[in-house]
Amino acid sequence: MAAAKKMFALPSLCLMLLLLSGSALGLSSIRVKGTKLYDEDGNQFFVRVYAAGESRLDPLADAKQCSNDAALMKAMGVNTVFVYSVNPELDHHGCMQEFARHGIYVWLNLGELPQTNPTACMDSIAPFDNVLAFGIAQQIINGSRISTAAAPFIKAATKDLKAYRDSRGYRAIPLSYNAGEDSYQPLTGQYLSYGDASESIDIFGLNIFEGCSEDDYNKLYDRYRNFPIPLIVSESGCRDRSGGARGFHELALTFSSKFQQVFSGVNVYEWSEKGNGLGMVQYQNAAENLGSPTALAPYDRVSSI
Repeated sequence: MAAAKKMFALPSLCLMLLLLSGSALGLSSIRVKGTKLYDEDGNQFFVRVYAAGESRLDPLADAKQCSNDAALMKAMGVNTVFVYSVNPELDHHGCMQEFARHGIYVWLNLGELPQTNPTACMDSIAPFDNVLAFGIAQQIINGSRISTAAAPFIKAATKDLKAYRDSRGYRAIPLSYNAGEDSYQPLTGQYLSYGDASESIDIFGLNIFEGCSEDDYNKLYDRYRNFPIPLIVSESGCRDRSGGARGFHELALTFSSKFQQVFSGVNVYEWSEKGNGLGMVQYQNAAENLGSPTALAPYDRVSSI
């Protein structure tokens, strides 16, 4: 599984194509209302996400690179970038401005403990208007019974970070958790989303790499049709099992009228090509996602959906 399996995941970059009505230049904050996401004008907000795999330690520290990336993202319809970690000691003003100028929000995972201070990461980004959400953890509960012992700690971290956010006077930026394809996924979602709002997550993500058929999605629809908070396919790594080109049928499914009742969007793995045939673009410096990105065939296929 490509996704990091610990709280505050590894340095990486995800790109999210968020379908949003309204002006790209006049970004409004996104809020959670019931089971959906909305902008300030009351337009429902759908996410369409691209994961970039391992990249720079801090993708928000190089304004020139952000300008290059944002232009190609915008041409594709991307309007959110998901960042797995930042260095809170660096200046992010240039990148945040570049993304905002192109109508692009930022969804920031708060880093890896104990190496990263999540409150410092929050402080470095929260003041910007184009912050969509903060990721609290990914796939800590991973199918093993022992991993379920982490659930109360995830809940406690959520409570602490919400309290810190509010004490600093930041707006109510949502907190998310992304779960993997394991037997504890439904219980994880229930446990982390129910209860007092001060300690529960605001967005629940599903990382899907195997259950990609329409039947699989119908099962998810039945399982989560009454889920109490917004649900996002936070990583979709679906591939043609015969080795052919990816058809991205799961993307079309997610945005069909039926599944829009349950899902608030999808993350298609991945943005940058890493030699696995999954990428949307290729960088001159592929190891660090640096230089001018060149669109690959999947970029065009996804753009047409």
